Amino acid sequence: MAKSMSFKIFGLQKANLYLKNSKAGVKRGTSKAMNTISLFMEDEVRQSITGHRAEIKSVDTGNFSARLFSRSNSDSAMIKDGTSYGKYLEYGTSRLGERRHFRNSLARNKNKIKDYLNSQIKKSV
Repeated sequence: MAKSMSFKIFGLQKANLYLKNSKAGVKRGTSKAMNTISLFMEDEVRQSITGHRAEIKSVDTGNFSARLFSRSNSDSAMIKDGTSYGKYLEYGTSRLGERRHFRNSLARNKNKIKDYLNSQIKKSV
């Protein structure tokens, strides 16, 4: 006859509660971090547009820079321009070279954003 073996796990309820609270904390932490990131990137793109970064300055009336806005939630951060011509400045036309304000700003700051987001997630656990 084979011997049976049994075991009992203690603390499972506490572990589940910890995981549930950690998940909520991470969501709060990422939401705050994404808001900070979106505001930071909005400023970086604005700095690029106004000639304070490597890209060609794209200021005529100041409308392009003034109409930037950002939105964020716990999963994403978005920077948009409220003009009808921003995409032509970013990607260029047959008569105008691309300015790459959005793409270059992201490329320049990708590691900084990643490090900041990781640090905020670690703080919130």
